[in-house]
Amino acid sequence: MNASQIYRPLFGLLLASSLVANTALAAPDDDNNIYRWQAPPAAVQLNADNTVIPTGSGALFIPTLTGVEKEPQVLVVDGDAVRTVAVGRRVIVPPGRYVVVVGSSPPRLSEGVPVEVAVGKTTVVPVKWGALRVEVVDSQLRKREASFDLIEVSSGRKITTPGVLDPEDDSSTWLLSPGLYRIMEPGADRLTGPDFVTVHVPAGGAVQFRLFVDRTTGDFRGGGVVPANQTLPDKVEPSGWSSSLVFGADAAGTQTRNLTGVPDHTLATGTAFIDGRLRYSDRIHGLSLRGQVEEGAQYVETVQGRALPFIKSRDHLEGKAMYSLFLNEGLGIYARAGAETAAFKTWNVATDPVQIAIREQGGAVNYRTIGAGETWDVADPWRPTFLKEGAGARFRFVDTRPFRLSVRTGLGLRQNIVEGSLVANDNLNTPAIEFTRLESFNQRGFEASAEAGLRLSNAFSVSGELDAFWGFGDLSRPVIEFDGLANLRLTQVLSLNYLTSITSFPQITDALQVRHGGYLRASWSLL
Repeated sequence: MNASQIYRPLFGLLLASSLVANTALAAPDDDNNIYRWQAPPAAVQLNADNTVIPTGSGALFIPTLTGVEKEPQVLVVDGDAVRTVAVGRRVIVPPGRYVVVVGSSPPRLSEGVPVEVAVGKTTVVPVKWGALRVEVVDSQLRKREASFDLIEVSSGRKITTPGVLDPEDDSSTWLLSPGLYRIMEPGADRLTGPDFVTVHVPAGGAVQFRLFVDRTTGDFRGGGVVPANQTLPDKVEPSGWSSSLVFGADAAGTQTRNLTGVPDHTLATGTAFIDGRLRYSDRIHGLSLRGQVEEGAQYVETVQGRALPFIKSRDHLEGKAMYSLFLNEGLGIYARAGAETAAFKTWNVATDPVQIAIREQGGAVNYRTIGAGETWDVADPWRPTFLKEGAGARFRFVDTRPFRLSVRTGLGLRQNIVEGSLVANDNLNTPAIEFTRLESFNQRGFEASAEAGLRLSNAFSVSGELDAFWGFGDLSRPVIEFDGLANLRLTQVLSLNYLTSITSFPQITDALQVRHGGYLRASWSLL
């Protein structure tokens, strides 16, 4: 008997023992095991899959450690052919040898597991990788958004993670090669401060890591591994009261030089805001209250050095309330009320001498010459004020994490308190800038609105609301309002935003009322 005949059975025994050990480690039944899977054992997963293996084929089965919907797809390599497949389901393949590449890193840095598939058989891939889920909370165990870097300690390589980990997104499980990993605050490059924590990811284990952050700054406060039976639920049924209070500020700066029809100037604007929300929801009832205050000023410094005053760039107070009674998941009835106004007097400033013409409510036209650096009043404090009330049917067509769409339609009332305010009504063929002084008026009619939101990634989202109102006796001239927002989260505090607001209000002016712009915003949660 030669050496190969002696070692071949021994090698087979060791290989079999290794597979048994991997399977045992991969799905421990002990509830006290800190690395216990959050998904059922591999055998249970396999028995639940009823995929039929065609004649002449075989199958692969890659167990899931935390759930099919939470883990990334893996690669099956056959020579030069590469196939992307999902975990937790049978994968039909021709008989032969394969390498299953599992990991959230690039393929060359992920865990490769060689397997062999026989005709009519299902090969369960030994779990030689580990799973990591990070649960970010504050000191009250309330889930929070957070940004962090995930580093493999031995190699120093960075694992790809979302720019911002969203507490409502339960799809982020990282499949990793066994080893020690470091969770670091973005941009941290030293190990002497409280800006990193470490976690060991074992082969065949599912690690649930709880990271504590400061609710206001997002700074790390500590963290550690928690047993699977002590993790917070991924999704909580809406129940009871919830609230939020956010304070923030944004800034923008522009400069113009040698533009046609535009004076040379440097323009700096700053805005502060506070946004409070209070909600109640259960399976039948929903109540949403929101209040928002935005105040800002702009400073204009011209090249010629004329001293111009500060004028407000943003003065907006808004309150909304809505009650919904849900008849089922997609249909309900609603009642809502809202108000928006401006707290301070509104005026404009002339960077160059200008003549204005104001058409008064009685029809008379008054002309004024405004010198460079002088101002004229546009609206009194608390003008204009718009009040809205409505009730009707509410439809929720889609309400998922990446996309949501709902529509409301019903009867509505409008009180437009604009007494004495000016609206531009300029005729380009005259040297003066024309304005019309408005009168207050009320409306009754039909209302409809649609709200939609799309989250393209954890860091980028867009949303919009379209609102329409048809007054009785004036159905051919509806009031149409659109508000859209694109948001790119840079850090826990900073974001880039683009806002657009377009209104067609023919009872006030035939021209479209447009406000849009991009800005850098910093915000902090106070609740």
